[in-house]
Amino acid sequence: MNPEQKRENSKEGWQEETSGRKESVLNFLKEYVSKPFDERKKYDNFVELHVSGSMKGLLDEGIEERASIKSYYQADKINKIAVSFQDNKGHYHDVHLAGKALEDYLSGDLEK
Repeated sequence: MNPEQKRENSKEGWQEETSGRKESVLNFLKEYVSKPFDERKKYDNFVELHVSGSMKGLLDEGIEERASIKSYYQADKINKIAVSFQDNKGHYHDVHLAGKALEDYLSGDLEK
């Protein structure tokens, strides 16, 4: 592949990935939220697992229809995942995964 084709096929910046990642990202976050607080993995809440509002809304029935997922790529590597969703009360929330939380999501590891 020539360098021009490679550049055209590479991922950079924010990419809409709701259809490809929604189920796995929401399952990861729901599993995290459903654990008792003292049994959850500890992440830096400003950098690695940042939440605007309450994550309890992730447990609302039907959340899957009201969630969107975007991934931020640099040189074809995911650096951050942003989840936006509306809870059953109509409130909007954002969750950002980066660093160790992103690594754990990508590897499927939520054990302490």
